[in-house]
Amino acid sequence: MIDCSAEYLDKTASPTVQLEQGRLTTQAQSLIEIWCINLSSDRAAAVGVKATKSLSASERARAERFRFPQESRNFTASHVALRHILGAKLGCSPEFVRFVKDEQGKPQMAGGRPFFSLTHSRDVALVALSAGTPVGVDVEMVRPLPELEALIEFACTAHEQAELANAADLSARTRLFMAFWTRKEAALKATGRGLRVSPRLIETALGPWVVPDPVGAPDKAVHVSPLNGFLDGAIGAAASLGAAHSLVMKDFAWSRDDVAVAA
Repeated sequence: MIDCSAEYLDKTASPTVQLEQGRLTTQAQSLIEIWCINLSSDRAAAVGVKATKSLSASERARAERFRFPQESRNFTASHVALRHILGAKLGCSPEFVRFVKDEQGKPQMAGGRPFFSLTHSRDVALVALSAGTPVGVDVEMVRPLPELEALIEFACTAHEQAELANAADLSARTRLFMAFWTRKEAALKATGRGLRVSPRLIETALGPWVVPDPVGAPDKAVHVSPLNGFLDGAIGAAASLGAAHSLVMKDFAWSRDDVAVAA
């Protein structure tokens, strides 16, 4: 999700780094499942009391704090889906899935694994899941960005800005910026630091895409894969920390009986 309001802890301490594209083959060291969740479906919009009881008190409180009802519904549906996906992996009911925060403040499973990352933009949510390595995922629905120029200045390196300046038109410029942004945010989520690190520290316009951990151990590269070809009307990226990866795309199915199930 595009948000330039965060205060960054360190904008200058690390040099700009580059990304390396994750391998989309069976030879990769780590498998990432990407679950696609349709938040615009009637089933998602009608998530009922029985399903929302799987959420924690803090999750329900967060849902109530959203200004607009649609944002609250999307938050609720995406977190219900996340709990059902994780519950299916762990062999437990969604309400028994327990989250804690690591030292960076990133949510994780109480037992440490599987690693996961959740993102949503308007009517689509994605969950990245891995048994072997920390992961990050980000998605943006393609749409006009009235604040595009300010976002480019805020988030993009000189090379990225030059490439954006050569875009054919405003639509192409917007899509290219979203591609850069989602790669950056997925990579930073995989490190556990998120947008507390300036996205300008990560270079996505030059290849190959290699991301040493921007403010961490230099031997932990972050591998990033675009998801553009898999998403209808959206641009996304997934990342893994310390290991190349392969991707498996899955669709989340909403059941008929007030409870979400993974399929």
